[in-house]
Amino acid sequence: MTSATFEAAWVGRWSPAGFDAARAAVQRRLQADFELPIFPDIRLLVDPSFAPPGRGHADSTAMIEAQALVVSAGGHRFLAHLEDGVEAACAHGADTLVDDVMDLLGRPWPELILPGGDRGVLSAALDPTGIACWYLNGQAICPIGHLREVFDRYQVPWS
Repeated sequence: MTSATFEAAWVGRWSPAGFDAARAAVQRRLQADFELPIFPDIRLLVDPSFAPPGRGHADSTAMIEAQALVVSAGGHRFLAHLEDGVEAACAHGADTLVDDVMDLLGRPWPELILPGGDRGVLSAALDPTGIACWYLNGQAICPIGHLREVFDRYQVPWS
């Protein structure tokens, strides 16, 4: 069973404490890759105005909250999709935040200059096992939340 399959099987059964832990995990990983110096205020919070009408499980407050969980960064709010699991929420959040960063900077981001001078712009997606990763030229290079380590490895300025 892949991690995504296992995670999906448990999403609908989250306790309030499990929901809080999942929310905190996604927030931590997005903050690690985006917060400084780009977005000093990344937060995940429940916003009932984002809840889709007619969705939710009457017996699961945590599931209803997961469907109304938003990422808030730089004045922009968007659904986190935590109801799809932690890894999917990390991939979706990173993919959306990349667009915001590129709009803010007016250039591709995150971009690595590799040994030999090749340039590559990273993208966020789930790997085949269901882990949210950063990809470069079709290859997963690190899980979301560890981008700074890649920049440090290739001695690329963090900006």
